[in-house]
Amino acid sequence: MGAMVDYATRQELNEVRDDLKRDIRGVVVIVERLESGMGILAEGLPSVRDGSRADLHAAEDRLTARMNVIEEVVRQSSTDIRENREAIRENAAAIRQSREAIGELRTELGAVRADVADLRRRTP
Repeated sequence: MGAMVDYATRQELNEVRDDLKRDIRGVVVIVERLESGMGILAEGLPSVRDGSRADLHAAEDRLTARMNVIEEVVRQSSTDIRENREAIRENAAAIRQSREAIGELRTELGAVRADVADLRRRTP
């Protein structure tokens, strides 16, 4: 025939029910704590996001300002380089003319020295 089945007593069932109630209350407390923590986190996230955005915008503004300064410096340097290049060309031309003039003066000086030497020889 059939095997004998043991059934729980009323007291055992009540103990299991009480254990389950305590466990469920513990789970409810944990869930409530999690919900509270998530609420706090959810409340804080927008301010963190806004703060991060503000920091990024401030950094972008500072970098943009620096880039503008650098661009202006590069433009001014380019202008200065062009002006210096022209001045160097003009100076090179002046140096060439001065060398030619010095060469002519040396030639004239040589002639003057020869004339002076000739005069000294003629003069008693």
